[in-house]
Amino acid sequence: MNDHSFSRVGVFLYAKARFYVRMKAVYIMSLRSKAGMKGVLPSIRRKRRIPTLNITQIKYVAAALTVCLLFHTLFAPMVDVPEWFIAVGRPALPLFLFAATEGYVHTRSRQAYLKRLLSCSILMTAATFAVQELFPNRYELSLMGNAFGTLFISVLYMVGWDRLNEGLALKERSKIRDALFVFLLPVAAIMPLAVVGILADTDINHVVLQALTFLALCIPNFFVISHGVLYILLGLLLYVFHEKRVVQAVIVILYGLWFQYIYGGGEWCIALAAIPVWLYNGEKGRGRKSFFYGFYPVAVIALYILSWLVDRFIVM
Repeated sequence: MNDHSFSRVGVFLYAKARFYVRMKAVYIMSLRSKAGMKGVLPSIRRKRRIPTLNITQIKYVAAALTVCLLFHTLFAPMVDVPEWFIAVGRPALPLFLFAATEGYVHTRSRQAYLKRLLSCSILMTAATFAVQELFPNRYELSLMGNAFGTLFISVLYMVGWDRLNEGLALKERSKIRDALFVFLLPVAAIMPLAVVGILADTDINHVVLQALTFLALCIPNFFVISHGVLYILLGLLLYVFHEKRVVQAVIVILYGLWFQYIYGGGEWCIALAAIPVWLYNGEKGRGRKSFFYGFYPVAVIALYILSWLVDRFIVM
């Protein structure tokens, strides 16, 4: 082999070595780049992550919206309250229904949960009945709508739905009959109120009539609950699809559009409740059970008395 051949081999090996060194350098740089991105990418994801809500936070949102709704209802007859107050308050009850659905799904004792809602409904009726007798207003403002009654009947219908599904799956007629009985209970509960209406046209003693009226109002039915039977249906639908968050949000949106078509005004704002529903992360949060059970009656009574004071000592 001559010198020229050795020279060519040397050049080839030198080029091969340089190529190897360059490729190794590129490989090391790529590893460093990946190691750096491991720290960068999570921070980017964290920045872009959509915030979520637990059920306690959703209840706080619903409570704030409830105050807006109550303020408009109780103060609009005497002072100029913007209409957007009532529009903003529209998502409140759908959100509480959603929370009741989650409460029913995750509660340790569904029977105890029902009893709490029924007890709160009765106490709410007693409190509003008493406060209207003690502080009569000249605008005929009525505190008939009982949100606890709405929640109670909604959860009762969830029980009936479960019973019906069990009966159909196991082909047990007794469970199907139980479900039908549960569904008919709020309808039958209208009868005492109808009887009181008939007695009101007679010469019955006023005190007796008031006592019978109170007892009839204590029984949750479609006439004394807040927002009526359509919201009971909404609560049941939210339960039927409780594992499908997107479907629940779509149902709430459709309800808002439906109510807007029927009633007009700001009813479309009901659809805004779909946002917290969609953002729900499945967590309970701190709970604050005592606060939320006490919030509604305290807010209603406090704002009612405040409106009475405004009407009596300021407006007049």
